[in-house]
Amino acid sequence: MQLRIIMADDHPVVLLGAKIIVEKGGSGLVVGQAENPEELEAILKSTPCDLLVTDFAMPNSRRDGLIMLKRLRRLHPELKIIVLTSIRNSSLILGILNLGIQGVVENNADQFELIEAIKKLPDISAILVRFFVRPWPMCPY
Repeated sequence: MQLRIIMADDHPVVLLGAKIIVEKGGSGLVVGQAENPEELEAILKSTPCDLLVTDFAMPNSRRDGLIMLKRLRRLHPELKIIVLTSIRNSSLILGILNLGIQGVVENNADQFELIEAIKKLPDISAILVRFFVRPWPMCPY
């Protein structure tokens, strides 16, 4: 059974590209797309999914970044989440992972790295070059 994936990014071209990469790579089926956190919350309420792939920074909203991720984790505690970001600050990455987020993928990662991150989600040993994948459920560090 394919993963049902919702994607969120404030750049429509990135959304389209990520959808094509995920679906052609056999990682899952994109069942919803959002361009801001408000749209994302509405889609998550009405559309069942197994995984959210979301941009970290969506500047046209006051609820992006850690605020958005904390809210998503509170509203959807079982939802698996991979964050796309260009941020390389290790403290911020650790903060993201400490929220129970399963993975962080750099925006400039190769297309196969996103596919691999999705496929490796359940693997406890999956720490790959240029992105981090955390096992589910959250493990204390």
